[in-house]
Amino acid sequence: MNDAGNEIVQERKTVDALTASEEPNRRRLGEGGLNLKPSGRVPAPTSLEHRPGDRTVGQYTVDDAVFACRDVNVFYGSKHALRNVNIDVARKQVLAMIGPSGCGKSTFLRCLNRMNDTIPGARVTGSIKLDGNDIQDANQDVVQLRARVGMVFQKPNPFPKSIYDNVAYGPRIHGITRSRADLDDIVCTSLQRAGLWTR
Repeated sequence: MNDAGNEIVQERKTVDALTASEEPNRRRLGEGGLNLKPSGRVPAPTSLEHRPGDRTVGQYTVDDAVFACRDVNVFYGSKHALRNVNIDVARKQVLAMIGPSGCGKSTFLRCLNRMNDTIPGARVTGSIKLDGNDIQDANQDVVQLRARVGMVFQKPNPFPKSIYDNVAYGPRIHGITRSRADLDDIVCTSLQRAGLWTR
């Protein structure tokens, strides 16, 4: 074999040796391996799950918070999905939530406009206040809450309703139309512009 071929073989052996020596550390850090599930979701690594003695680093409170969340827990049936989340969202500031797939980012965001109410078996405990008002109060109008706190998810997340009702939801809650015929026109035009319906 020529010198170039020997260099390639030697380089490959070096890479393989490095990979083999790093493998135990990689498993310890990620603890999940490769994501081979077709759904694209993997369980959160045990390193991200609650451990006794874990504590928050830094401040989670701010002055003039838009949202103030205290001891927020989310359950899906008997599964405890979020544990004791405490965070304020500051007014006119950007908050980035970063974490692996399945760690609870979207679950927490759905709490902020009570989208978890639409999931059978979901239960949210703790306190979530929007401008000082408890959004979980029985008198809270969830339609008005969702009109004020909108969500855009990376995957479509329609309401468990018909296509018509999903498209008509926004114009309906904002009182944009005066009649059913006007609402029909908006739904028809919206579906046509999105390329989802032809007459």
